[in-house]
Amino acid sequence: MSTPLAERHCVVCKPGTPTLARDAVDTMLRQLSGWTVVEVGDHLELTKTFRFKGFMPAVELVNAIAPIAENGRKNRPNRPLLTPFTLS
Repeated sequence: MSTPLAERHCVVCKPGTPTLARDAVDTMLRQLSGWTVVEVGDHLELTKTFRFKGFMPAVELVNAIAPIAENGRKNRPNRPLLTPFTLS
């Protein structure tokens, strides 16, 4: 891959778009600090865990992500952003 991930943009995948091969996923994953890819059922999911010292800092992160997820590219997360959620 010639263009770093930080310089790329999301595009909407159409039904039938093939998934990336695991070696391509691993190559891109090396560019992302703290992110992992986990196998869930029959597909891979990109995931990262954030830890906060309180509820409001977590809400502030979600509020910062929401406008990005709601943009015209329709790249909304397909699961709740605060799951699982542990406050200690």
